[in-house]
Amino acid sequence: GWVALLVVVVGIWTCGLPGLIIDLFNEPRVASKDVSRQILGLVLLGPMAALPLLAGLEVGTYLLVCCLWTGLCLVAGFALLAFRTQRPLPKLALDFVTLVIPLGILEWLARASQALPEAEASTRDIALLVGTFSFSTLVQGLGFLALAIVLLATGLSGLVPSYRTGGGRLVAMAMVLGALVSLTVGLRSVEPQSLFAPVRAESVAGRRAYLLTPGQDNPWLLPSVDYPQLKVDVVGTRRHPQVARLLLASAVLDWDDAAVQKSLLEWSEQAQGVTWGLSEFVNSLGGREGAVIDLPTEDRQRLVAQLLANLKWRVLERAVLAQSRGAVAGRIESIDGRKEGVVLRLITVADTQPTRQALQILADEQTRVQQLVSDDSLGAKFALGAPRTTITDADGDFTFPRVAAGTYVLAIVQPEAKSLTMNSTIPGLIRVENRSVTLPDIKITSGREGEDLSLEASLWEEEGPVRFSVDATGPKARLDQGAGITRFIPNAVFHGGRARLKIRTEGESTSEGLVVAKFLAKDGRTLLSEQVKFGGGLGLRELEISTGEDEGYLQLSILATRDELTLRAVKVEVDIP
Repeated sequence: GWVALLVVVVGIWTCGLPGLIIDLFNEPRVASKDVSRQILGLVLLGPMAALPLLAGLEVGTYLLVCCLWTGLCLVAGFALLAFRTQRPLPKLALDFVTLVIPLGILEWLARASQALPEAEASTRDIALLVGTFSFSTLVQGLGFLALAIVLLATGLSGLVPSYRTGGGRLVAMAMVLGALVSLTVGLRSVEPQSLFAPVRAESVAGRRAYLLTPGQDNPWLLPSVDYPQLKVDVVGTRRHPQVARLLLASAVLDWDDAAVQKSLLEWSEQAQGVTWGLSEFVNSLGGREGAVIDLPTEDRQRLVAQLLANLKWRVLERAVLAQSRGAVAGRIESIDGRKEGVVLRLITVADTQPTRQALQILADEQTRVQQLVSDDSLGAKFALGAPRTTITDADGDFTFPRVAAGTYVLAIVQPEAKSLTMNSTIPGLIRVENRSVTLPDIKITSGREGEDLSLEASLWEEEGPVRFSVDATGPKARLDQGAGITRFIPNAVFHGGRARLKIRTEGESTSEGLVVAKFLAKDGRTLLSEQVKFGGGLGLRELEISTGEDEGYLQLSILATRDELTLRAVKVEVDIP
């Protein structure tokens, strides 16, 4: 805005408008040619002052502004001619008729500019141009184009018949020829390297992202969403902006921070004259405050510094490391039998419906990528951020440094869909303040089969005061201190092997309980007995048993050893990998 205002002020001063205004106050009449000359100068100022709109590829808005400015200047010029010059009435009438024609053309052009869908065709062509070449190449092409215009205009004017000398025409024709040569060289230097889509991309299904938090629909399973993988096959030049965008999107979907940084750097090095589509990504790398961006890792700080060196952003001056904040650290104990190489992601959520919000974030990413694959309009805003991700080391440890205060959930991605189950080590919501949060060791477990054990009174043998009931949240069983319930697990569910018993409780934190699992042979002998104590309150407790190759009957008992204990759900999971 300030640049446009400066252009207008300087232009008004140099074209002599202040002198015209002084004459309008001091003289009763002014010359019509002076008015015409001043109005013509003002008309030319509008397109120059509005050039920043073209830099943002807002072609429709640029045309609208130019039309409005030109129309206002023409109306103002006619008013001056009518009231402050000695122009006869017949000529004024002819001026009015002449004025109506350009005003009508300007109105039609303004309406047509608004009918353009953000000047989609022009935007795509310009984006292809500036997103493919280096800054020096673009300057060279524009320089040859400007030289061609100057030579062509001078040469054509020189072709007007002259009585002074006959050699002028030869010079003029040489200028026209030079203009054509300059135009050819300029266009060839910025000729698009590919007229077809230089990349093939497809979304491969089968992958799934899981949140490490309790689900809303099923408390036993980790909430998850389909998370396809983006396969990119480059068949043309890698300098094409569509190639850069798809490669970057693929890295983002893989939650590979190193690949994201590499793609951003390659994009900036290939097209040094443009920040096309990169600013949205850079803003998502950290916290943007005005012209300064604070970043959570040293790698991202170095990356942004290199981007600034390549692209010379004027709206971003410095990249600094975030000040001392909280951190999230932990360990993945096992996932498919491995600890190393687990990809994790930290997702910011609100305190209300955090699970639904996180799943929606993951789903929205897929929608945007599908749109990018089907129709890459090369728009300036490429709304796909760079998430906070990390990978576990050889010991299964991970750390998210410099985490801002807020509420978060962890997520993992699996190459294939699995029934990952909820257990007591899943962290759920993570609240971070200005301190480090060290999570308990996280176990990723999977139950392939299993069954919810109904809390129906007829299925359990009661010992002591026990009350079975159903409320708005589902069935429950209340056990007074010293009471217990016992039942056998049907052989169709478990008759030997490995199993995990899960119990959800609620109530006062002072209550305590005991879970006892006995595996009996067919002759009644006790082959195995496992038990675990647990505290009361809201939570999930587990007991894992392994009977080897023996077959028999599994008996489950739950006892309240202190205060009242409330059971909400019981489940057995079998065939655990």
